[in-house]
Amino acid sequence: MKSRNPGSPDPARQALEAFEAAGGLRPIPPEAVFGWVPPARGPDVGTGRKLVLKRGAMFAVVNGRGNVVPPGAAELGLFYQDTRYLSYYELRLPSESCSELSSNVSTHYVSQIDLSLYEGFETEDVWEAGRAHNFLHLQRRQVITDVFVDEIRLINYLPYRVRLWLEVWFTADFADLFEARGFEREARGQYFAPCVDGRQVRLTYQGKDAQYYQTLLSFSPQPVLLDGQHARWELSLEPSQEIDLEITVVPGHGPDLTLALPQPMKFSDRERRVAADYQFWERECTHVETADKVFDSALLQARADLKALILEQGDLRIIAAGVPWYVAPFGRDALITAFQSLMVNPGLARDSLRFLAHYQGQVVDDFRAEAPGKIMHEMRSGELARIGQIRHTPYYGTVDATPLFIILLEEYWRWTHDSDSVRDLLPAAIRAAEWLISTEAWGGDPDGDGFIEYQGGAGAFGLLNQGWKDSHDGVPWPDYRLAEPPIALVEVQGYVADAYQRLANLLRAFGGDPSGVASWETRAKRLRERIEEHFWLPDQKSYALALDGRKRPVPTLTSNPGHLLFSRVIHPQRARLMADKLLGAQMFSGWGIRTLATGQRAYNPLSYHNGSVWPHDNAMIAMGFAYYDMQPRALQVLEAIFQASRSFEHLRPPELFCGIGCGEANFPVRYPVACMPQAWASASWFLLLRAILGLQPNAPEGRLDIMQPCLPPWLKDVRLSNFRVGNSRLDLVFFRKGERANVEVRAIEGDPMRVQIQI
Repeated sequence: MKSRNPGSPDPARQALEAFEAAGGLRPIPPEAVFGWVPPARGPDVGTGRKLVLKRGAMFAVVNGRGNVVPPGAAELGLFYQDTRYLSYYELRLPSESCSELSSNVSTHYVSQIDLSLYEGFETEDVWEAGRAHNFLHLQRRQVITDVFVDEIRLINYLPYRVRLWLEVWFTADFADLFEARGFEREARGQYFAPCVDGRQVRLTYQGKDAQYYQTLLSFSPQPVLLDGQHARWELSLEPSQEIDLEITVVPGHGPDLTLALPQPMKFSDRERRVAADYQFWERECTHVETADKVFDSALLQARADLKALILEQGDLRIIAAGVPWYVAPFGRDALITAFQSLMVNPGLARDSLRFLAHYQGQVVDDFRAEAPGKIMHEMRSGELARIGQIRHTPYYGTVDATPLFIILLEEYWRWTHDSDSVRDLLPAAIRAAEWLISTEAWGGDPDGDGFIEYQGGAGAFGLLNQGWKDSHDGVPWPDYRLAEPPIALVEVQGYVADAYQRLANLLRAFGGDPSGVASWETRAKRLRERIEEHFWLPDQKSYALALDGRKRPVPTLTSNPGHLLFSRVIHPQRARLMADKLLGAQMFSGWGIRTLATGQRAYNPLSYHNGSVWPHDNAMIAMGFAYYDMQPRALQVLEAIFQASRSFEHLRPPELFCGIGCGEANFPVRYPVACMPQAWASASWFLLLRAILGLQPNAPEGRLDIMQPCLPPWLKDVRLSNFRVGNSRLDLVFFRKGERANVEVRAIEGDPMRVQIQI
């Protein structure tokens, strides 16, 4: 026998040391994890019915029966802070022979699934069991508070005792959310065998970041069988008897093994607490009531979605981008969502601005694309971010979040006259503007030509394209050749010109040096002129999508130039020409404005950015129509998005849908992995509504202008109550009279407010 080299590691000893260091946990390979599917290769469950629960940084996406099946399905599971804590979770019944009665999620994010069993159970009368149908009701309700809770209630409506078993099967792959999306990581950490203690099971993984990730499951009442894979109950129900089972799931991570169950609470009490939070949020929001109850329901769902998507990080709050892939801070998404939501709750804008100012770029960091003054793109908190395998700690690879920060701050000032907050945030806006004009290699204008451009990143999820159409092929030539960097996007130039002017407005209002104010106004004017000079395409009567690395206009007909109207930077005559283009047959699907026009080789209505319809894109363009006194065209956009949303669950517009038009399909076609809810899609209702109602606030001057409001024939009236402008709360009613819309000011509380109406 060969003797072991004394200097070589002893695998047995190493395993024992790992076992002891992990508090008695037994290490196992990933393949030994029950239901193991490599996360990057998890199955796609397509567009079937999914239920979404969300609260804070925790969310669950389950199928219509409340299960996470098949194991490792990409978008399904219980997630918390960018980690999946349940990758398989299934209620199994004695027989698959059951009726699915209903499944839904309330506006305060409590699910209810109802089933009726008619096989697989025993009664005292065999003949009666054979003919029984829809006598055993199973109701399943799920909610997220600080934990995930699954309540299963059985009710026996037979006149005989019923005996049956139920099982819940489970596993956790502890995949980083980027893995669930398909990122193949270099190596994983250490998995441990499940620990069973009484009625609890603890699933554990130690990541490469030295953190312990744990899923603690607790079962009530005590199952007759409990192991590291499933729990089993054997039940006997008398006639009319109810039995409740409850599974509580606690996810968490940290440097040690201290995860514990919270204080017990009845499911009904949890539901009341959640409902109370939403009721409080509703009281803080503008209440919108219209003549169309379906439209009201869409607005109610949108307000609830905004509440659900709020993230908290200590004293800071920001709205997450969307479920399931983007439950994280995103600069661009939060800023646009907050702008859209000013008329319903300006607090979202204040909180998002504070959050993004806190993380504003301080140093030059090429890996994270950070630079002084720059506003971040995305921030992640999972294992891959902590070990530096992805850039998002945070990642700053965007060129439009920085001007949008300035735009939102000035617009927030117009809505609220919140001098204290704006004064505190103004230095961040100035730093943002300084990044925009910087000609350093890390600045917004590295070649000094006055246009903001980007080179693009690569690897570790560095974005090649850094505008809102940030897919790899989001900036194509008409023949689908991809534009080569550095790229100057047309809409970004509009945002920047608008930001320069708005910064000048703020500096003037807060006693800035007059010469400094004038310099920013001059920059805004010069950039507006250069947009017309370099982006206008006279033959197409439109604007180029971008300038490529050789300063050539990319003539692809897209929705991007529509944002120039939102920024109010182009001549009114050309704005009307652009409106004709955007609402023409090539661009307008009947359910919204496409991202890219038909008739070009780059057009693909099934793609992410090259022919799809994005509700937030439509809302920003519609607001641009209103800025140029084209409210009827804004109305056309609102009607299109509303008709499309009637085909989606809860009247909830998804992140995007396919650009196949009304003449090609009877219903809008779903995009397979679109987020729902998605923040700027939900908030688009409020910008669309603001556009058609012509709302232009000026809280610093104590004035609200209502410019040429219009309503569709199906919306006879709209009432806004608890509508905030500055320190005033207004009650306004808009109503159709013939073909025109009129306005009645019912009440003004708080500070005086002049309401100027132009019909």
